[in-house]
Amino acid sequence: MVDIPELLRHRALLFTSMHRRTDSDWQQTTADILQQRLESDTLHAFVIDAEHGSLAASAVGVIDQRLPVPEAPNGLRGHISSVVVDPAHRGRGHSRTLTSALLTWFIERGVQRAELHAVPAVENMYRSLGFSDPNGQALTWHASRPHHSNPRKR
Repeated sequence: MVDIPELLRHRALLFTSMHRRTDSDWQQTTADILQQRLESDTLHAFVIDAEHGSLAASAVGVIDQRLPVPEAPNGLRGHISSVVVDPAHRGRGHSRTLTSALLTWFIERGVQRAELHAVPAVENMYRSLGFSDPNGQALTWHASRPHHSNPRKR
């Protein structure tokens, strides 16, 4: 059984390292989603245990059904949503080990394409596992940011 509170602690570590807020209601919603998706086998968490029941490292992967593309004709898409190593356990190859395990899990389920967002410190490690720049620029939209929906008049 996966320790959901420890996975939440690791996600908070990830967000803190990215200088993102961790004070919103995301934790309970995340716990609910983890529980639901773990039971459906569309999400998997690989972990490395540390002392005293905590986690040294964790990696979470999600499989989603999308419209097919030539590189993924079944439409299954993998997303590595977090790879986190506690600061006291870094430099031991845990990120590589867990990411490799997730890639194997994806392959076993027919996923032919997976994505992740890498921080610069580990980008080369991901590239060594076969990740590359996407075709086209990846962009992100957030509802909380202002946007212009009216086309400019000419």
